[in-house]
Amino acid sequence: MTNLEFATAALALTMFGAFAVGNGLALRRASLVPPWLAWTGAVLGCLLVATAALQPIVEPTVSRSEQEVHNIVSFLTGFASFALIPLWTIAVGVALLRRDGRTPGGADRQK
Repeated sequence: MTNLEFATAALALTMFGAFAVGNGLALRRASLVPPWLAWTGAVLGCLLVATAALQPIVEPTVSRSEQEVHNIVSFLTGFASFALIPLWTIAVGVALLRRDGRTPGGADRQK
């Protein structure tokens, strides 16, 4: 119980990854963004879920300073959650704003 905040961090990162996976697959199914962008979100979300699940196993205590990274799992977890998924979210937002009123599936609206 002394490291409860560490357990909740792994749960929060897992939910963040699940958010990216779910949105990537939903965007792909609805054809709202290019397929490569939707699949990128799904892959990044899977990466975050996997590394967040491994984080408590690889480094079970929070006895390190925040400037140190002792293993690749810690690096990937931080890089995915603080850099890659937020950048993907911005790219999806830009892609959605640039759609020019097209309907899902690539069909144009009838005028």
